[in-house]
Amino acid sequence: MLLTENIWFWQLAPDFSTSNSCGDSPYWHEWYTRLRFAFFFIFLFYFTICLPIFYWWARRRTANTSKLIPWYTYGVAMVFMFLYLFLAVVAEGLLDCQKFNALKYAKLWGAVTVFRNIANVIILGIVALPIVTAMTKHAGFHPELSKIAHMIMLFFVACFMLIYVVIWDYNLVHSVTLQKIVDKNYGIPATYVTLYLVAALTAGSHLMASCFRMRKQNLDRSGVFPFSGLLAISLILMAMWDFIPVFAYDVVTRDYGKSPSSAFVILGLWFQAFVFTFAACISMSKALADSAARETAEHAHEEKERLPETNGHANGTQV
Repeated sequence: MLLTENIWFWQLAPDFSTSNSCGDSPYWHEWYTRLRFAFFFIFLFYFTICLPIFYWWARRRTANTSKLIPWYTYGVAMVFMFLYLFLAVVAEGLLDCQKFNALKYAKLWGAVTVFRNIANVIILGIVALPIVTAMTKHAGFHPELSKIAHMIMLFFVACFMLIYVVIWDYNLVHSVTLQKIVDKNYGIPATYVTLYLVAALTAGSHLMASCFRMRKQNLDRSGVFPFSGLLAISLILMAMWDFIPVFAYDVVTRDYGKSPSSAFVILGLWFQAFVFTFAACISMSKALADSAARETAEHAHEEKERLPETNGHANGTQV
């Protein structure tokens, strides 16, 4: 998010779009430029190779993994993360080497922003719905109300995310062309990141409360602890890392330049990787798998008990 705010810096830069090498660009010699590009590449490798292999291994190890986190939701989130990081590598590499101008960079980074936020909303939904629901059930809570609350919050988060990326990308391109922008007070971004943070805090608090109740009642926590706490902390920090720049825009981007922006982006990537990884770790939990199996058996037993009653009523009606 913060990188897009530095587009004003590139408006003042000369156009090296015909340069033959990165050595011609003075910006490539900045340590934070090289560091940011390196981390984008590292995390692209992680989300493309390492994380899919780990999730595949988790599914083979525990059958409950695919039930708790279906491959299509987790896979779609990873696809959007791949698109985000791949385009970020392309955009940063070409711009830092001055292979194209700021306007082309802004258009490409607009797509990066879209893919990144879609991935964030999907992984929030994975944590807030299936994982939190499984945790609260195992802890002995009644998850129906919390599930409805999470669904309502996710609906508004998704709606404001869509509005946010449209306005953000529009303003990004128009800030380069020096045309009129909309939402100068950042009302939509502020609303979106606030809703996302509230949803993350709610999901994180439910994870922590469930884990504490399991400990208090001496319930099985195999595979739940410590990953539930790590997932809650990572999700909240990831949300905060989007929340802080919107409300500290002038301080972070205007006064201190690109170096703090690079630090925010790199740390944000770490938190995203932690959330995806710890979610996959919890999906392998033996405690949650056993709890799900017991619930399935109980439902099957209840259905079997209802069946004679239903047949009895049907026979009585026929007589």
